[in-house]
Amino acid sequence: MTAAWRFARREPVLLLLVALAATAYSLVAVLRHMRYGSHGYDLAIYAQAVWHYSRFEAPESSLLYLDNLLGDHFEPIMPLLAPLYWFWADPRMLLVGQGLLVAASIVPVYEFCRSRVGRLGAYGYAAGYALSWPLASGVNFDFHEVAFAPLLVALAVLFADRERWRAFWITFVFLLAVKENLAVFGIALGLWLALRGEGRRALITLAVSAVYFLIVTKLVIPHLANGADYAHWTYTQFGSDLPDALVTVAQDPARVVHYLIDSPVKVKTMAYLLVPFLMSALYSSLLVLMAPLILQELLSADPLFWGTGFHHWLIIAPLLPMAAADGLRNVMTLTGRRDLLPAVGAAAGLVILLGNFTLADRFPLAQLKVRQYYDVGLGFDGIAARAVAKVPGGASVAAQDNMTPHLADRDEIYEISEGMPAVDYIVADLGGLGGYSFPLGYDGIRAVVAARRARYETVHEEQGVVVLRRRDLPTER
Repeated sequence: MTAAWRFARREPVLLLLVALAATAYSLVAVLRHMRYGSHGYDLAIYAQAVWHYSRFEAPESSLLYLDNLLGDHFEPIMPLLAPLYWFWADPRMLLVGQGLLVAASIVPVYEFCRSRVGRLGAYGYAAGYALSWPLASGVNFDFHEVAFAPLLVALAVLFADRERWRAFWITFVFLLAVKENLAVFGIALGLWLALRGEGRRALITLAVSAVYFLIVTKLVIPHLANGADYAHWTYTQFGSDLPDALVTVAQDPARVVHYLIDSPVKVKTMAYLLVPFLMSALYSSLLVLMAPLILQELLSADPLFWGTGFHHWLIIAPLLPMAAADGLRNVMTLTGRRDLLPAVGAAAGLVILLGNFTLADRFPLAQLKVRQYYDVGLGFDGIAARAVAKVPGGASVAAQDNMTPHLADRDEIYEISEGMPAVDYIVADLGGLGGYSFPLGYDGIRAVVAARRARYETVHEEQGVVVLRRRDLPTER
């Protein structure tokens, strides 16, 4: 009998929770996509990259005008998703894959919590985690490479806790492959291992993470971006790069506190992270892992990183229940009432479950309770789908942001912009029916289309949604 089968027989309820979560995560993302709510600068970029990977090609990104997407973010883990496109080359495969990956992280979260607060309490922590807003917001906002992070972060902590070092190192390597900024978590992981007395392993983890980040951001990404500097350093208030920022912080540590609480949005987000898990994470050594991840988002100069509406908190998500369970055990140990831990853990798990269940109404999973959310194809989404279907496979095309994910399985797909090349087809919502016109706005889109209209013929039009075909293309047969 294999270990997996033994686990399945021991924890059927947990596996049912994972299956339900995977279904909910996939459904909320797929429905959003089918309602034309997904975006080109997120889902379409990755859909085009995985389409290339599935054809054993370099992940060229026409949307970013890059010959290799790894010149934007370094994400060598992404080819693992290519087999999904062998079954069906459609962005919905990525959204389902993301749902499965995120839901799978429930298992190591449960196992870690079970060792702290007992089986009954761990069910509450795991279920609360499954309903938590970082996961809901993450899976709702298109697809991102950090979909791999919750599972790998939880496994790394679990394997280190159980001293399964071979599994830990394998997980650590995959973690670094998710995205260059996971090296920040790697550095924190090294510090946490040092606190646990794992000096040699801590030093290796910390050193590899730091060197990896510097090599990738200073050498690899610029090389793949044709000499351009790393474009995702958003901590300009501290310095021009990581070494510069570290010097600034060392000279003026108070600057960190200032920028951590200089916006009500940041304070609210911190409360949303800690309160649903009863603040007990503050009593856990796992806070060493959480703090850099929180700082990484809230100290950014870009306000998009501060709030609760995007995918940025997927990395920290599994640490919230794990640290909460660990913190509760520490508190019970310090108070000399370790004998009450199973009962207190069960009660805490119930409160965490109920709290996250209540909070879930403010976040995307609540949409699944609305019957109208399942009405796909009846409004703008139906009109847009009919327009997109008029574009032949393989043809180069420019479209609005919310249409590009539906056209990403090709070599050339662009956002409508003044500088876009002379594409074969243009798909545009000139009437503003879809209510979304990033980045130009509807006036800008109309201006771009009007400037090029003489070179195109209209092949489809419905309520202001038009499909234009370049006049000099060979006649289709």
